[in-house]
Amino acid sequence: MWEVGFLPAGLTAVRKRAVKGSSCKGVINVVAAGKEESKKEKPLMSYAFYAGTYFPGRLGSIAIYSDNVTSILAQVRASKSLFGIPVVDAKIENGVKRPFLDVKFAT
Repeated sequence: MWEVGFLPAGLTAVRKRAVKGSSCKGVINVVAAGKEESKKEKPLMSYAFYAGTYFPGRLGSIAIYSDNVTSILAQVRASKSLFGIPVVDAKIENGVKRPFLDVKFAT
């Protein structure tokens, strides 16, 4: 586990490797500090990173899984950026287990 400067106190980011052969390049889960991540307890937020379609060496999109995706969508649309990167499109998609926010970047 490693600390990320932009996280509020009491939260920790956990980096997960992508499943080999999947289009996802990596995942960062945000969990409560001091709690070990388990399969029973879902993370507070998850960021799944995907490469661009035409330029696979560039970041194409991020899927954000959280219980409050609507408020995150409002923040992204208001700022028109995520992590300082300009956003082309952001919308809520229905996932297999729960809805997620799909954020697309210019590639």
